[in-house]
Amino acid sequence: MDAKKRKLKNGRTSWTFTYTHPSTKRKSHRSFKIGEKREAEKSMSVFIDNLEKVALGRPAEIGWSMAYEELVQRFLAEAPISSKTRKGRLKKDLERNLIGLKTGAELSQRGKLTALCLRLKDEHGSAEFVRKCVQQPLKQLSNWAASVDLFGHDPLSCWKKIPRTKGPKEKRAWKPDEFRLFLDAAKELDNFWARRHSTTMIFKTLLITGNRPSAVFNATVGDLEKTRIRLSPGNGKKRNGECTIPPEFHKELAFYLLQRRRPSAAEPLLVSPNGSKLNIRNLHDIYMDAAVLSAVRIFSEGQRADVNPLDIAYAIRKKKVSFAGPPPTTPETIANQQTKRGAIEKIVREIGSTVENFVSDRPLYSLRKTHRMWATNVLGDKSDCVRLQCGWSATDPFGKNYFDGRLVEAGKSSKAVWDVLTRKLQLDGEQSALRKAVGSEIGGEQEQKTEQFPQPKENRDSLHGEDSNANL
Repeated sequence: MDAKKRKLKNGRTSWTFTYTHPSTKRKSHRSFKIGEKREAEKSMSVFIDNLEKVALGRPAEIGWSMAYEELVQRFLAEAPISSKTRKGRLKKDLERNLIGLKTGAELSQRGKLTALCLRLKDEHGSAEFVRKCVQQPLKQLSNWAASVDLFGHDPLSCWKKIPRTKGPKEKRAWKPDEFRLFLDAAKELDNFWARRHSTTMIFKTLLITGNRPSAVFNATVGDLEKTRIRLSPGNGKKRNGECTIPPEFHKELAFYLLQRRRPSAAEPLLVSPNGSKLNIRNLHDIYMDAAVLSAVRIFSEGQRADVNPLDIAYAIRKKKVSFAGPPPTTPETIANQQTKRGAIEKIVREIGSTVENFVSDRPLYSLRKTHRMWATNVLGDKSDCVRLQCGWSATDPFGKNYFDGRLVEAGKSSKAVWDVLTRKLQLDGEQSALRKAVGSEIGGEQEQKTEQFPQPKENRDSLHGEDSNANL
């Protein structure tokens, strides 16, 4: 195998080979920047073998020599990624290339990759960031490359992620009285910002259906039925549930659509405050605003009555105290604003950290956990209804091999959550566990009881209960 030696400007040696392409039968050239001729000939031999494998339709394993940028481009273009959102995150994380990969072959050097990740963790200060934004995307890239024969095997299948600096944060479920205050806060913010469309309906739908937010947000008006919201089957492990709804809540959704002037069947079932398609990140900000306001009302009881909870919530969210409108000009108004600022800062110092801890444990996704906890505690041994409603797969052999969804009524799960929300079922405040009212059964005649947690007077006329439709 003849090769021409050439000295590069940077002092390195390049060996150029002339070959005939097995498929096109055309002559071409291939260069290797390797000092030793013997090593260059070995690399050329592997290159020719891969070309011949491609010509015969056999696995080529050319990913090892492929540039990292080209490998990422093919992955983003060809891989079956679950959603556009996930694809966007993978594109951002892989193209940043924080550990400086150059070729696919470097993915087989697990020791070197681990050392680079540990160095990045020391620079960034967060193991969670490295695990989520570097290791997980690379493992997904490597798995796909092996599945399409770019790699002969998955080099990162046994790659251990670096240890966490702290355990995964636990999501907490909302108690019924807390969630009612949250809905009241969301309604108050809707009125304050003069939003065209209610956000409380979005949060109630997520709680009652118990399904993933992205799945519910993809549902259209035509997917709404009297007893359920039709969802797509899901993708891989991300399965969707039956998504049933009680008849009473269907009336609320129908009234919600009536306020939107009867949108077409192809339009989204739930929309953002301005009427556009829902974006999870934007909605999470709206959700956190309402969560902070509800927490302020819970923990600021007994504080100064002349301080608006909205101002306290804004100061906690934005880490500063600010006021709407032009700055004061007269000595009297300046003094009043300084007094008000001092009162807000005092309350924020007293309850700020408590409020932040409260809402940090209850992100938007915690509504799914809340559905499970409420329904499971109400239904007891009928937890299969919850699993079918929410779309969770069984983890034990008994559930995998001896479960038939046709004999399970998923509607009991959403009905149980609805009854808790509308005070037909009680919560044991000391044990934080749900139980059925004495002498009542799900689906039968129920004895009406009053929730043991008192609600503030100004929040009693809210969305909840039998008059919900009138307040939407």
